[in-house]
Amino acid sequence: MKKIKLFLMMTALVILTASCNKYVYKGQKIGILELKNNSISTIQQVVVNDSIYGTLNPGKSMEIKLVPGIYKWQLKGVNGEGCNLTFGTIVAGYTQSFNCSVK
Repeated sequence: MKKIKLFLMMTALVILTASCNKYVYKGQKIGILELKNNSISTIQQVVVNDSIYGTLNPGKSMEIKLVPGIYKWQLKGVNGEGCNLTFGTIVAGYTQSFNCSVK
């Protein structure tokens, strides 16, 4: 019975540790910036602090792991319309979400 309890406790500890690792990258505590393209047909270019991270098709999202700090980000329409430049703070252990909706 003690072996079963020990096994269950160790399993719970492994699961808990794994869920916390979402906010640890290379031993450093990080935050996550989650960007979502809610437009119907516009492909959006993902730009964070003037660096291009890729593109998002309509309805898709992207998670970017960042060290805590103040950032600026924007989803720019590849063929025109996009969302305004946004400033925000990334906090270790949390996810900052941003949705962009254009026609």
